[in-house]
Amino acid sequence: MSQTLNRLDYNPVIAKAWASGQFRKRLLRDPRAALASLGITPPDGVTVRVIADTPATCCLVLPPPPPPGVSIAEQLNSVPGGVPRAARLLSGFDRIVKAAWTDPAVKALLIASPEAAFRALEIVPPPGIVFTIVEDAADTATLVLPPPPPKEIEFEEEAGFVVNHAMRWLAMLSSPFAS
Repeated sequence: MSQTLNRLDYNPVIAKAWASGQFRKRLLRDPRAALASLGITPPDGVTVRVIADTPATCCLVLPPPPPPGVSIAEQLNSVPGGVPRAARLLSGFDRIVKAAWTDPAVKALLIASPEAAFRALEIVPPPGIVFTIVEDAADTATLVLPPPPPKEIEFEEEAGFVVNHAMRWLAMLSSPFAS
């Protein structure tokens, strides 16, 4: 059975990319085909782009603003990438996203110069990490691959999905945050 792209689909995608270098390369080169190999079908007309973070880089994806009555936490927990790594690295992540949603000048500055935008918003990013900001839209979904966990975690691949430590680690990372 084919699934559409949603937050619940993404954890196995990350785990598979961590466990299989071949799958990771395919995912970065041809996201639709790689996702299809896992039974995930992005909606027609939606461009899927995949960006790989490294320990020294972090991509912050600005999702579309939520519809009326939907909180920032609900909106961010429904996007394909789930709770992004940027949310864990930036203590003011929710303020950044809210500012981008409400002020076009802040959004433009975030995309052009994340460091300057962080200073203007009084956000102190962790040292040694370079941030890039991209924007999702109704026709674009960005999946960010976080860096793999430490080498000490062993993976077992079964039926195309990684089990064991990786799923527990991903569940911990995907916990909701306050809006």
